[in-house]
Amino acid sequence: MRIKSFLILVYGTAGLFIASITAFMTFLIIEEPIGYKMGSKIVLTVVLTTPVVILISAVTGGLFARHINAIAERLEKIAEGEYGTDLSGSAIKELATINDVSNRLSQEISTLLGSLKARNEELSMMLLTFSHDVRTPLMIANGYIEELEDNLVPSERLPAVYEKLKNENNYINELCNDILTYQHSREKESRVNDAILVQPIADEVIALLDAPIVNAVDPSISFAFNVIDLKKVLINLLQNALKYAQSEEIKIYSQDAEIIVEDSGIGIEPVHHSKIFEPFYTVDSSKNRVHSGFGLGLAITKNLCRRNQCLIQYDAGYERGARFILSKSSTS
Repeated sequence: MRIKSFLILVYGTAGLFIASITAFMTFLIIEEPIGYKMGSKIVLTVVLTTPVVILISAVTGGLFARHINAIAERLEKIAEGEYGTDLSGSAIKELATINDVSNRLSQEISTLLGSLKARNEELSMMLLTFSHDVRTPLMIANGYIEELEDNLVPSERLPAVYEKLKNENNYINELCNDILTYQHSREKESRVNDAILVQPIADEVIALLDAPIVNAVDPSISFAFNVIDLKKVLINLLQNALKYAQSEEIKIYSQDAEIIVEDSGIGIEPVHHSKIFEPFYTVDSSKNRVHSGFGLGLAITKNLCRRNQCLIQYDAGYERGARFILSKSSTS
């Protein structure tokens, strides 16, 4: 039975019952004996009241039925994966509450499914990239192992072979570390952000990288940044510069309360500017062993900056190499 028919039946039955009781009680109160004449008047009263009761029941039932049917249709659309339509409001408080809850449920499910879809695509890309990047070092290592097993490597080549095996192992280890670091950078846990001076942190990172990098950061410049996160950001930016600038000049300096990492290397072509902070995106599509990797460094950097209420941007107008700018977020 549909909701409208059900409500008409319920309201109609209740109305007729009330009309009958009212008529009966009216004649009972005036203490007149209920004879044939009185009985016929009671029946006539109930009969004349019936169309009015049915009409009121139909209007009321139709009103409720429209709202309830709209809710049912909306829930069916949600079940079918359609989340874009919102329910209109209602003057009835309870129905308005149901409408609001249905709309919020639809929006939350849509957001959740969108996030899960993006996450699933990201995981798929991670697996594909990992299988692609790890295959080469494994094949190289396996080839050397087979040569060692068959005693095909002369003694004078053994140190070089062992060094090559170590390098391939280190490369695989770096890929695994990239994945773990990227996953950790996506977490949004609260951070203890102290105002820390950037110059000594940059000195530590440069010493760790053991590279000729110029540190011209103003000693007074400080950022509200988690220390470990800031070190990871600077390491990623400077390693990226070392990878592509090679022997060209690399420097980190401050300007207008911003931290700038700049090199005079080959730079980044405009076609890549909008995508360099996306995970798994690499400028070098050849996947050679010099510049290969997951393409997670800048994605990790972006996540860490966002987690610390800071911004990292690529200066597309800089034409003498590559320049990245770290600044404080306007909302921090």
